[in-house]
Amino acid sequence: MTTSLDQRIKVLNRKINFNMRIATWINLTIGVITIVIAIFSISYRAFMLPGVASLSLGLYYEYREQRLKHEAWQHLDVLVILLIINLFCGAIVPVVFIFFAITERHQINKLSGKSYMK
Repeated sequence: MTTSLDQRIKVLNRKINFNMRIATWINLTIGVITIVIAIFSISYRAFMLPGVASLSLGLYYEYREQRLKHEAWQHLDVLVILLIINLFCGAIVPVVFIFFAITERHQINKLSGKSYMK
């Protein structure tokens, strides 16, 4: 039973890393596209700030993943804070993937007995 539980947790961790990798690339893509549009179009200069925010979040995700490797997304509070920041910046598409990562992290916490919610 313990090996199947460990395997289930490993699968969920892989899913979390995959979802956050997708959120990283979406944030980077949205940031670059928004910045390029804002630079070349005078009427869209106001979109420069959300583009910079999205690009910096994508770079932060990539930095965190490279530095911490498998332990990058071990804490639920980090994922919730990143979800709130993305919502505030208007990046809705990465929010979906971060939300999936949050639900998977919650499942891992429930399986390992670390969850404070039922």
